Amino acid sequence: MPAEVEFEHGAAVEARLVAEARRFDPSVLATLARRVVALLNPDGVLADDADTTGAATPRCLGTVTGPGSCGRI
Repeated sequence: MPAEVEFEHGAAVEARLVAEARRFDPSVLATLARRVVALLNPDGVLADDADTTGAATPRCLGTVTGPGSCGRI
């Protein structure tokens, strides 16, 4: 679990998963844990800061002047 999610929800999630371990086998419990993380951290975790630099950078997909040309109309 990412640190910011762990800080805010870690103890409660762990307690709930321990309680559910009495009812479910390990593979189902692992699925539950993955779903909880996906719900609490829907954006996931970036591999490194370099991933964030390109995330907001617009990319040219082509214009009416041709694919990949990025020219103005």
